Amino acid sequence: MWITTKTKLTAHEKKQVQTLIRQVHQVDRTFKAPYLSNQYNYFPGMPTFILVYDSAAQLTGFTMIYADEAPQDGIVDLIVTVLPAQRHQGIGRMMLNRAQSIFDAFGYKQINYITERVFLDANPNLLQKLNMRVADSEYQMAMGQLVEPSTKRAATVRLMEAADIMPWYRFLVARLTTFRMRRQNDT
Repeated sequence: MWITTKTKLTAHEKKQVQTLIRQVHQVDRTFKAPYLSNQYNYFPGMPTFILVYDSAAQLTGFTMIYADEAPQDGIVDLIVTVLPAQRHQGIGRMMLNRAQSIFDAFGYKQINYITERVFLDANPNLLQKLNMRVADSEYQMAMGQLVEPSTKRAATVRLMEAADIMPWYRFLVARLTTFRMRRQNDT
């Protein structure tokens, strides 16, 4: 098993990640897909993706780090995905530790761990194991210090609210517009 970090994914790596995500969605009954680009990250050179491969070179774990604000102002979003057949073998913890070292190197202190309610419901011990807690109304969880679990940092999760929809909509429309413009320029 080996772990690598990347600022950008190759086309082949993107296909591997998409395959892993489909397998995870099928088992977990989840729907959220990670953003597979670092173009909006505050630090272009900051590792955005963490990939874990097994001895047969199959992608077994994937983490996406989205940090579009300066460390002193921003909250980093983190999505961690492990192939269901490979869970409970330390892959997720290994990626979280690597992500924490990236956060430390770039000065990020506020981290949201992104997941879906159905996943939390199916894994009721996850929050306690990772020293996190769910706020009353959000699916995003702020990570505590994962390298040293004894460190006490607040972690919250809340459900998305109606007021959250328009900012996300504007954000997605802006990305789609950028994507379309780039696609037109490529042709």
